[in-house]
Amino acid sequence: MSRGAARAVLVEKDCSSAAVIISNIKLCGLSECAEVLNLDAAKAIKLLGERKENFDLIFIDPPYKKGFEVPSLEKIQGNGLLNVGGIVVVESNKCDLPPERVGQLMVYRRERYGDTALTFYRHDI
Repeated sequence: MSRGAARAVLVEKDCSSAAVIISNIKLCGLSECAEVLNLDAAKAIKLLGERKENFDLIFIDPPYKKGFEVPSLEKIQGNGLLNVGGIVVVESNKCDLPPERVGQLMVYRRERYGDTALTFYRHDI
């Protein structure tokens, strides 16, 4: 939001972490344009799909080496959360990269930072 986003939805399963996020949002004066969903990712994706929410940028940071990347990407697509031209960024361990393609999403960029990797997806045209 500090870079121009009109709105953000943040998902955090852990109650104490969600409380810290909410507190920080209030401290930054961003309560009007930020929403925190204290849910696991699958439930949050389903809820956002039911609300017919769409996003230009989706960042997912699942626990490393648990296999959540592909199911999360599939659910994002299945619930229509990504706008046309939108980007999904997946954070993972650099040794456990998500696949080149998941449904209509295709990798167009990867970056590595220490043990962390960022994989950038967009709709394959």
